[in-house]
Amino acid sequence: QAPVQVPANALDLRKIDPLQWCVKPAPAHLAAAQHALLKFGCGTCGPRGFFGTTDVHLALEKSVAEFLGMEQSIVYSHGVATISSVIPAFASPQDAVFVDAGVAFGVLHGLSLCKASITYYDHTDLTKLDAALAAHAANNPTFDGRRFVVSEALFLNSGALVDLPRLVEVKKRHGAVLILEESLTFGCLGATGRGLTEQAGVKTEDVDMIVGSLEYAIPGIGGFCAGRASIVRHQRLYGAGYCFSAASPTYSVASAVAALKDLAQGAEQPRKLAEVAGQMKKELAALQADGIDVTGDSYIFHITSARDDEQAFLRRVAERAAASPSPLGVQFVTYSPLDTRVRAAKRRQQPGPRPSLRLVCHAGLDARQVQEAVETLRVAVASE
Repeated sequence: QAPVQVPANALDLRKIDPLQWCVKPAPAHLAAAQHALLKFGCGTCGPRGFFGTTDVHLALEKSVAEFLGMEQSIVYSHGVATISSVIPAFASPQDAVFVDAGVAFGVLHGLSLCKASITYYDHTDLTKLDAALAAHAANNPTFDGRRFVVSEALFLNSGALVDLPRLVEVKKRHGAVLILEESLTFGCLGATGRGLTEQAGVKTEDVDMIVGSLEYAIPGIGGFCAGRASIVRHQRLYGAGYCFSAASPTYSVASAVAALKDLAQGAEQPRKLAEVAGQMKKELAALQADGIDVTGDSYIFHITSARDDEQAFLRRVAERAAASPSPLGVQFVTYSPLDTRVRAAKRRQQPGPRPSLRLVCHAGLDARQVQEAVETLRVAVASE
C-alpha cells in the first residue's frame, strides 16, 4: 500500500534516531566528519581488505571494542549487511541454530544464507529455548557441531526486550554460542549507552558476539561485530559484507568515533531517552482498552488491534493522526505475502506478523510533546 502521507510540520515518530544525532548532528561529530572528508575524500575506493582501510577505520574498531569492554571488533560497511554476514560466517552445515521467532529481516536473511539446521522458539520465551536445546542434545547424542543462539536485544517487530540475564544462563547451561543483535540498543540503552548488557547488568564477556549498527543511535554508516580476537580474525576472511563491500566512507567513520567518545564521557542523551520512553509507556497505557493493545519495553512501541478489519483500522488511525490539528507521524507497518517474515512464518506453520502502528521515541522529545502525541492517538482511535 502507499505510505500514509505525513505533513512537514508533524511530530514525526517514524524514524529510528533515538539520540537525534543523525538528524541533528552534534558540532563535534560534524567537525570530525568534515575533517575526514577534506583529508581522505568522499569514497574509499575498495573493500576493507583491498585498499579500503584507513587509520580512521582501525580507530573505530578499537573504539567499539574498548567502549564495550571486549577484545576486538570488526566494522562492516552496511548496517543491514552486518548480522546477515556474521551468521553465515560461523554457522556451518554441521551446526544448529536456535533463534527467536520474532527477529527482523537482517537476522532472517542471515539465516537464509547459512546451511545449519534452524530451530525457532516462541518470541521471548526462554523456557522454550531451554527445552529446545535440551531436546536437541537428547535426540542427537553424536552431535559434534556447535549450537548457536541468536536473538535481538530490542526487537524491532514488537518493541520487546530480551531477558538477557536468563538468556546468558540458558546458553551457558547448554554450552551454546550466543550472537546478540544490539543494533537498536547500542549507543542508547544503559547509563552510558553501552546497550542492553549495561542496562541488564550482564558482563559483555558472557556474550560471545555483540552485533550492532552504526546507523541508529550512532551517526555513521555501517555496523560492527565485537567479541574475542579469534572471532574477529575469522570474519576478516569469511564475513561476506566485510570482504566484498567497499569500506565505509571515512567521514561517517570519523563521526562515529566522535559519537562514541561523547558517550564514553557521559553524554546525557541516553538518560533523556530513558526518561522520555518511560513517560511514553505510561501515557500509552491509557490506550489499552476497546481492543487496542500496546507493546514495548523500551523506546519502540507497537499498537495493534483485535478488530476483524485490523489492518484497515490501523491505517485509518494513522491517517487521522497525520491530519489532526496537532499532526503526528506514526509508522503504519504491514506485510506483503512476499515479505521475508511472512514466508519464514509460513515455513514454520505459524501465524505471520500482524500489522501495527509503530512509534519510536527519541531524546529530543519533551513531556508536553509526549502527552500531545498520545492524545492525538487517543482521539484518532476514538473517532472510529
